Amino acid sequence: MAQTAETEAGRREGEACKGLFFLHIPKTAGSFVARIFEDHLGADTCLSFQEREVQHAVSKKVPLSFLGHGFVSAHSPMATLRNAGVHRHYRIFTVLRDPVDRLVSHLNWLDRFNQGIDLHSHAVLKRDMKDFIRSLAALDPDSAADMRRLFVLDSLAKARMLFNIQSAMLFSPRAGDILALADLERLAPAQMTSGCRASPSA
Repeated sequence: MAQTAETEAGRREGEACKGLFFLHIPKTAGSFVARIFEDHLGADTCLSFQEREVQHAVSKKVPLSFLGHGFVSAHSPMATLRNAGVHRHYRIFTVLRDPVDRLVSHLNWLDRFNQGIDLHSHAVLKRDMKDFIRSLAALDPDSAADMRRLFVLDSLAKARMLFNIQSAMLFSPRAGDILALADLERLAPAQMTSGCRASPSA
């Protein structure tokens, strides 16, 4: 059967895939996945946490710095990976987790900052994320009122954290565009404006 120009281009693109790229969604056993590939391929050919390099390739329109490595991973959404041209050189895969389990794990991980752990990483977070983390310290998981307050999306940080981050990282048309998939009618007014606190009626 004769090949069209499109299928021929796809074949050439497939031939250019020299390795695997792991789209590492937070709290989906990504570090474990990376260790498996390091054990099988060798640490020298594996690179993890390459978010800055991916973003640098996008913003500066330069080649990816990690080309040639057999396994690469990053907390980068699919939209950013495609803008950087990762799909032209790697086969991209990911690991998914039950959304509720993943969220609970992520909230517990963030709460470590309230215990004084890894304060260096905490220092570089944006203000709204620091406010969100601080609110977790006073949270009673057995209180229905506390749970209702937790899920009021009254800041961008909360919207990004509590909305299904797996869907956002895989399917959002623009990197970081949480509003592209969220149900806007359910968001607090502050989510749509300046990020200030929502009114009590929200």
